[in-house]
Amino acid sequence: MNILTLKDARTKQEEAKTQLANGIDPSAAKIAAKKAKQGAAANCFEVIAREWHNKHMSNKSEGHGTRTMRLLEQDVFPWLGKLPIIDIEAPDVLAALKRIEQRGAVETAHRAAQTCGQVFRHAIATGRANRNPIPDLKGALTPTKQAHHAAITDPVQIGALMLQWWADYLDSLKAGGVIVPFQMKTA
Repeated sequence: MNILTLKDARTKQEEAKTQLANGIDPSAAKIAAKKAKQGAAANCFEVIAREWHNKHMSNKSEGHGTRTMRLLEQDVFPWLGKLPIIDIEAPDVLAALKRIEQRGAVETAHRAAQTCGQVFRHAIATGRANRNPIPDLKGALTPTKQAHHAAITDPVQIGALMLQWWADYLDSLKAGGVIVPFQMKTA
């Protein structure tokens, strides 16, 4: 139960009189302020991110959707979740991403930035944000380490590989075994 002191009641009465003198209905102003507060809560980053997730992850695998939501819940919502999306600027997002990066999860920080960018694009498309601050962060995070995968590029070695594969396949047929030959994938 809220207890209103006489002093507070007189202050509120004076504020109401001032609003009436300025042509403002105090009751309508109170309702408008309450709606604005509710609107700000509906336009916070977390609400919009969950809306984006429900819409855009419906055609993705369940595991991917779960991983994406876990990333948001653990690494982004604690720092940006309650903020109105229209007020979030590049330094706010960078601070959240740096926290991820500081624990050594550089690739996760890049993935979080990508996901946040998708949320901001959704907010812009639905009229709840004016801009996406993620492109401003290009180069602000530590680059990820590129892993190079071995590949045979020498035509002679490719030929030797194919001959060996063919010989193994023919040997298995002669022995009465049935194997399915592997397919050479080209990129």
